Amino acid sequence: MIAPNFKSHDTDTRHTRTTHGVGQRWGHALSTILLTLTTSCSFAVPDALVDELHTTLATGMADAINAGLIAGGSAIVVTKNKVLLREGYGHAELATGATFAPDNAVVLASVTKPIVATAAARAVSLGLISFDDRVDTYLPAFKSVSLSSGGKPLPAPTIAQLLSHTGGILGNTGRNAWLEALRERNQKNGEPPPHVINAMVVDALSEGYVYAPGSEFRYSGLGFNIVALILQQVIETDDYETALDVLLFDPLARKTLTFRPDAKLVAGMPMRYNLRDNTLHPAGRINPRPRFGYINAGGNLVGTPDDLATIVQLHLNRGRYNGKTIIESEHLDAMYKHQPNAHDRGLCFRVGVVGDDGRGAYLRHGGASGTQLWFDLDTGIGGAILTQTPARQTRGLALRLQMDLLNVTRKAMGFEPVTRAKGNAATN
Repeated sequence: MIAPNFKSHDTDTRHTRTTHGVGQRWGHALSTILLTLTTSCSFAVPDALVDELHTTLATGMADAINAGLIAGGSAIVVTKNKVLLREGYGHAELATGATFAPDNAVVLASVTKPIVATAAARAVSLGLISFDDRVDTYLPAFKSVSLSSGGKPLPAPTIAQLLSHTGGILGNTGRNAWLEALRERNQKNGEPPPHVINAMVVDALSEGYVYAPGSEFRYSGLGFNIVALILQQVIETDDYETALDVLLFDPLARKTLTFRPDAKLVAGMPMRYNLRDNTLHPAGRINPRPRFGYINAGGNLVGTPDDLATIVQLHLNRGRYNGKTIIESEHLDAMYKHQPNAHDRGLCFRVGVVGDDGRGAYLRHGGASGTQLWFDLDTGIGGAILTQTPARQTRGLALRLQMDLLNVTRKAMGFEPVTRAKGNAATN
């Protein structure tokens, strides 16, 4: 079992700055950026850009809070080695008036997925798996499976196909049925997660593939549960979190990230809200999760802006952390390239600004709870925006704010702006 433990690195946090005189400083600021920007090292970000990031986000958050779309939220923006912005906005709970702080842990929802995919990339770097491995190498349930409509057995999906939602298995449209079956089974038997997931896989495949693996895209949390099960197998553990500890969390000196928040952590989390009839209704907090019991490997992580900044900086630094190579850059590059029949997906990430080498520069992923993670390899800047009102109900607020920040930095550094691709606001 490989579990390196590196010390976390220091960051230079810039707090709120005045926006007076921003326009007058842009000429000098842009010249400074263009002179110092390189593809291989960090660069000085001028105060004018930091000011505009603060103003853009503070205005967007205030507008959303005043419109009653969210109670509050938090955000972080980083370069390879510095924190440019780390702020909380509004309220963590309307009834108590508690403020939404930048160190509040929240439900990340599907922002879990790029973290699991990054852990898989580390497993590839360690030689434990390959993205091209077929799943039946690890899970016998995938051997000799045909389409549900009949015919000859088809090759099992690859790990890459599961990460790009083209694995031939049940998509989220039918997820309620298998999630309820899982919960019922777990409550009756108290089985550890691998047994539950194995049962789920067998059940999901009992009638065959929904479509031929690799032939089409269907967004699927089930696929990430299967990848997590493979990671558990190669790390030789019966627990998701232990596998991710070994592959990613421990090397990055994890702060809060966990699938199983305890009662103390849950008590300090912001209230979740549902927006109905133009009113925010408390949806309660999650329950503490025990050592055993089903957890969704593609959606159940709890974490803070600082946690996500560490993941973003790992990608911005091409797989290096604290001067150590955690993931070989070639395996990250594989994540940033469009996959066959996966729309504009790479291995998990939505991929934008694709260069001649086929690699995307702008990568992002969102979560249904109102969360977004992104990074831009052109500018060397990325971050996260976290709210706790479902993205569908706020018309993709976190994504819209993230796009504003992205284009503020791209414009300042002389890159073409990025337009929002059409897609599901909850997952994109």
